[in-house]
Amino acid sequence: MKKRYVLAVVIILAMGMTACSFESKEGAANGGTVDSSEPSETDAARSDEKEASDAVEISQGDPIIVIVDRYEDNIIVARDIDDEAIIYYFSTEDAEVIEGDSPITAGDIVEITYQGVQGDEEHPGTAVKVVAEAMMYQ
Repeated sequence: MKKRYVLAVVIILAMGMTACSFESKEGAANGGTVDSSEPSETDAARSDEKEASDAVEISQGDPIIVIVDRYEDNIIVARDIDDEAIIYYFSTEDAEVIEGDSPITAGDIVEITYQGVQGDEEHPGTAVKVVAEAMMYQ
């Protein structure tokens, strides 16, 4: 019985190595050169995936959890939950705001996902999503 399992594992490994080495042999069969005038479908797919992941990394910061000081005129002013000396300013004009049963007010804890930089009082950062504490874990 053990011999069958070992044989099955060897066959699976051999098939995997053969499948992985097929692409490199194909390139060698074409003289080892790559025709750059016509990108393959896999190259285009990889490029699209890389661009999408780069866009996310560049455009959004990690979500931060803060305590709201003020929220008026589409501007949210909040303090860091761990260090109250750190103040954040965000515009929520184009943000998805998830409040729950009651609107976000001073003293509420919220999670803010933002785009670009956090900003300052004159030039607030751009919030992408604001989630009230009551809605964070739903």
